[in-house]
Amino acid sequence: MNKKNSNNIEIKGTGFYVPEKILTNFDLEKIVDTTDEWVKTRTGIEERRIADDKEAASDLAAKVGAIIIKKCLKGKNIISFDFGSDDTGADLLKIPAGGSRLPTTYRTVDQRQHFIKMEGKKVCKFANKMMVDSVIKALDKVDLTKKDIDLLIPHQANIRILKAVAKKLHLPLKKIMINLGKYGNTSAASIPIALDEAITQEKIKKGDIVVLTAFGAGLTWGAIVIRW
Repeated sequence: MNKKNSNNIEIKGTGFYVPEKILTNFDLEKIVDTTDEWVKTRTGIEERRIADDKEAASDLAAKVGAIIIKKCLKGKNIISFDFGSDDTGADLLKIPAGGSRLPTTYRTVDQRQHFIKMEGKKVCKFANKMMVDSVIKALDKVDLTKKDIDLLIPHQANIRILKAVAKKLHLPLKKIMINLGKYGNTSAASIPIALDEAITQEKIKKGDIVVLTAFGAGLTWGAIVIRW
């Protein structure tokens, strides 16, 4: 066995499941003070999926929001990655209650401290910079550049962020997988969903350089380079 290649990782399979119920921006207009145009312009979202009252997050996971990986000698190799974090921005994106620091009580529930709290403008600025930096660092580790990217699959957070990342990497939008309009921001599930759809839609071919990149609470960020 070639020891150098013995720890290569291959993506063996992908899949996802979303609830059947669709909530459009026009549906939202009837619930809150917003418009379809306002939501699309600022987020890129046109509709999202809503679980029914009897459907838990574990039910969705059991039907496969997944990417299966395995060791391999050659194939669809994960050839590089870059991960990082900066705790000075921890308060910019968080769920305040529910941990040991602030356990669940009637008060925390009444104060809605179990929902995500985010300073949107600061998080957006952070995401624009760190996803781009992480992609470049991951590519540099294997002597590749942004010109080598065949398809970028980013965390589907906001269309403005995706367009800003594309601009900084000098990538045309056709080289970026975007499905935000159909599902909204599905958080950690967004890249597995987008990857599976990219494969199904035949947007990836053998030998392509595919880059995954994301950011999140912590604040954290990362990028993975795959030679398909």
